[in-house]
Amino acid sequence: MNIDSLGVTPPSVMRELVAAGSVSDVSIQAAEQGLVIIVRLGSTERVLGVARGGIRHFKSLDGAASFLQDLGIFQFEVDTNNWIPKTKMVTEAST
Repeated sequence: MNIDSLGVTPPSVMRELVAAGSVSDVSIQAAEQGLVIIVRLGSTERVLGVARGGIRHFKSLDGAASFLQDLGIFQFEVDTNNWIPKTKMVTEAST
C-alpha cells in the first residue's frame, strides 16, 4: 500500500471520528520512516497525521499502540513487514 496516496487526518479529527463511531478498522503498518496508523472510514482509508500537517510516524510498536489505546481503540491489526524494531537495530549494530 502506498500511504502517500491516502488522505491524512490530524489527531484532533481522528479523535472525533473515533468518538462518533465512524472508524471501522484500524491497522499499524510499516512505512519508510517508521510505523503508521491507517484507519478505515466506510470504504475510505486515511492515515494518521500530525497537527501541523504530514504523516505521523512512530518509531516503536509500543508508541503506536499506546496512541490507539488513548483513543479508546484496543483491537487493531499489525503488519510489520519490512520494519526493523529500534531495539533490534541497536543489537545488530553492536555485533
